Amino acid sequence: TQEQYAKVVAGMAGGTGAAPAASGDLAKGRAANRSASRRNIANTYVWTAQGGFFSETTSTTDQVTETHSGSYSMSHAGAFSAMFSIGLKISSAKVSLDVSAGGGYSLTRTKSGSQSRTFSLDVACNPERALQKLNGGTPVLRPDGTPVLAPGRVDAYRFMTFYLDANSDNFEDFYGKVIDPEWLDGTEPGALALNQARQTDHKPPCWRIMHRVTFVSRILPDATVDTGDTALQKAMRTLNITSNYTLATQLDPLIDPAATVDPDSLQAVLPTVLAAAFPQLLPHTREILDILAPYYNLPIYHPAAAVTPAPASTLTTSSTTVTKGTPLTLRYSTTPENLSVHNWIGLTPAAQTTAHNALVWQYAPDATGAVTLATTALPGPGAYKAWYLHNNDYTPLGAPLTFTVT
Repeated sequence: TQEQYAKVVAGMAGGTGAAPAASGDLAKGRAANRSASRRNIANTYVWTAQGGFFSETTSTTDQVTETHSGSYSMSHAGAFSAMFSIGLKISSAKVSLDVSAGGGYSLTRTKSGSQSRTFSLDVACNPERALQKLNGGTPVLRPDGTPVLAPGRVDAYRFMTFYLDANSDNFEDFYGKVIDPEWLDGTEPGALALNQARQTDHKPPCWRIMHRVTFVSRILPDATVDTGDTALQKAMRTLNITSNYTLATQLDPLIDPAATVDPDSLQAVLPTVLAAAFPQLLPHTREILDILAPYYNLPIYHPAAAVTPAPASTLTTSSTTVTKGTPLTLRYSTTPENLSVHNWIGLTPAAQTTAHNALVWQYAPDATGAVTLATTALPGPGAYKAWYLHNNDYTPLGAPLTFTVT
């Protein structure tokens, strides 16, 4: 659905497509933070017989980092000072007392912590990489010593792997579309265990992993075997191009990267590239375009339907056959730039290539309208042309209309 699509796209950019939390709402804010840490993954992988398996694009998901820190400080200090003095004149005695006190207290406390988590997809792919044709275990060679490749063997392919974050929709798809319901109702241990874990009442969110192959290339059939090859395959073999992947890798350096962003751009430059590199393949431009489109992760090229522009002027009749003596009605129309009160319609024998010496004619002064011409002045039964002409001249405003008089 559109909603699921929006969630997946939002997740690939970070988050699950959830609406931002309202400011000031702590609970919603925490929920939004948890949502922002959930992502979907879309990785692209390539395998080739020559280079092995590698990833074109990779990403990680569910990245969470938390940091906590705190600091507390307290201090206290005090001081007391007093002086006391007594003087006695009687005995000429003097007493003096000094008192001093002080104190201090200090407390410091700190706390910190951190947490991080991340995970990614690990995909392994190790198919057979040997492409050489064998005969009873012995490599097959051409007379010049070069190896003969095994027809039909895959020499390159690309696929995408998707990780979709936990969602109840994945639970529904798993039990409703992926698992065979008849098997699930059976007595096999796997089916029984899966039924026990089903939890239909709760429909717990499930994550999902999917794979999609986007490009496959195979070794062309052997030229010595009549396999009903296409004309393109035969032309490729004459150029020692052994597969679609080989063709794509030879054309790729010659194609402007800007032309690989959409099918229309690729279609526009391909004829020039083929003319320079492999002119023998020019008749197969459309087929090669269909090969290159998935190589560049593009949709197959579909040319826009040809649009026939409306004619600037028209001349029509309800019937192209008329009995001599019956009036012929012709309807006409033209554009403002061709409009003239001296536009006219004339009839000539069908053999004429111009409207000179029209047998019957009449002005057609309006942008659209109709004229009625008498057929009594025509020589007799036969084929004739009706011409729609501009401004008292013999310049046609469109192709003449042929009709028959009986």
